[in-house]
Amino acid sequence: MRVSFPGIAGMIQHIRNGRLRALAVTSVKRSPQMRDVPSIAEAGVKGYEASLWLGILAPAALPKDINVRLNAEVGKILKQPELQASFRTIGTEIVYRGPEDFGKFVKSELGKWARVVKETGMRAN
Repeated sequence: MRVSFPGIAGMIQHIRNGRLRALAVTSVKRSPQMRDVPSIAEAGVKGYEASLWLGILAPAALPKDINVRLNAEVGKILKQPELQASFRTIGTEIVYRGPEDFGKFVKSELGKWARVVKETGMRAN
């Protein structure tokens, strides 16, 4: 038996056609694309959460007017129903966060994973 933690997008077709069996999703709540698969907390692993996330970053010195416009345009694109539906079909949910909220999220993720690295003694190889 093999166990893996791949992202839903790359595995959803294999799960749907029965080649793989999903035991749980690692997010806080169930995936809308796999409602019958429990979250990892529901499966008995309390306090664990790991989600794949992507973001658009820019240099800290980016002029404020460009940052505001870039954020507005990206926000419009990500909120398009057709784009959201397209991503949903491959098991991915788009969660739009403004710059401040995304910055806080990134800082919390960095803290969480830095703690995991320190407590486990992980090393890059």
